[in-house]
Amino acid sequence: MVAEGGDYVLTIKENQPRTRWAIEKLFVHEVSNLQKGVPLSKDFQMAVKVEKGHGRLEKRTILTSTLLNEYLDWPALAQVFRIEKVTLVRSSTRYTRQIRYGITSLSPHRAKPEKLLELLRTYWSIESGLHYRRDVTMLEDATR
Repeated sequence: MVAEGGDYVLTIKENQPRTRWAIEKLFVHEVSNLQKGVPLSKDFQMAVKVEKGHGRLEKRTILTSTLLNEYLDWPALAQVFRIEKVTLVRSSTRYTRQIRYGITSLSPHRAKPEKLLELLRTYWSIESGLHYRRDVTMLEDATR
């Protein structure tokens, strides 16, 4: 894929425990500092996107870094990221908070944090649409 000129943006889940642990640990100190009002360190970049729609207010914050490029054993790794999504349902005071970690072969020059947020949002739109078609149209959830 990368050898032919393609790139990847992947979320890291529990099936990659070493990679997830390393990314999570990298961002712990930075997130703590941000909560205290300390400016972002020079080795990190951040973007925030707020969207309204469907009775919800959604805030997505991404932090990116190149500090793990030599440490993690992933081909063509150029950045790691942490995305925090906070969703507030406007009709109540309920909110959900989700944190995801990921990796990409896109360098910071080719994909700043704003671009990564856009790419991930586009991916999840496609993924959700495919699941809807498979689950509802093809009754895939009904099969056991």
